[in-house]
Amino acid sequence: MQAFTPTFSDFQNYLRWPDYQQPLTDSSKKPLLVQVRTFLSEYPLLLSFMLLSTGMVLLMEQVTGENIFTPLLQRYTSSIGILVAAVPVAVILEEVVFRAILRLTPNRLRNTGSFLIAGLAGYCYQHIPGSNHRTSTLWFVLTWGVAAYALGNWLKRPAVFNRIHAFWQANFRWIYYAITGLYACSKIHDGFNALTGWQLLILPLMLLIGLLSGSYYGYIRMKYGFWYAVAVHSLMIVTPLTLEVLRTL
Repeated sequence: MQAFTPTFSDFQNYLRWPDYQQPLTDSSKKPLLVQVRTFLSEYPLLLSFMLLSTGMVLLMEQVTGENIFTPLLQRYTSSIGILVAAVPVAVILEEVVFRAILRLTPNRLRNTGSFLIAGLAGYCYQHIPGSNHRTSTLWFVLTWGVAAYALGNWLKRPAVFNRIHAFWQANFRWIYYAITGLYACSKIHDGFNALTGWQLLILPLMLLIGLLSGSYYGYIRMKYGFWYAVAVHSLMIVTPLTLEVLRTL
């Protein structure tokens, strides 16, 4: 148990005070093998979250009577290759949305701004009364293109980015918590679609697990790098998915 203590202590300390640090993949001149070996030294923490992820899937199965992966497996039974490709693509997209921006760069800032503008414009045009689909799509594309171009040019200015970067560093603790909270809320949104009636009572547990998982992915992203977070997130999905595949054979 003493060997596990440093691993969990590092994570607990990071949760108390998230540090805006340079990930290992960005700052280290060490070979890839050495980086991976350093990452694997935290295997107790990784195994704990894998068990937590699998346990949540089993709990959902007990509550709803159906494994959350069953519809997915039924849909892709005849094309397992699509399923294998879909999992990492979905994980990468989720990590881009929730974790890539933790480490701020000019390109990530511009891409995030464009993404937010697209979401805002799409929401607004969905609620315009009396507009047909073709007109809404045209105005959406034009508005997003002009706004994204203007924002990109503004964010290209070094003085602008430096001010935002200084703010990001000074307030990173709260930014980290906010992004983790948004990630957990997205998991709760998924729960609303799968649960009904008294089953909604497990939503607080889903929120807690979402907060813990989001914090762990953010910790891995900031300590080791973006692709390490993608790998860990993929393991959290592939482990219970593999168990379900084996059970259906």
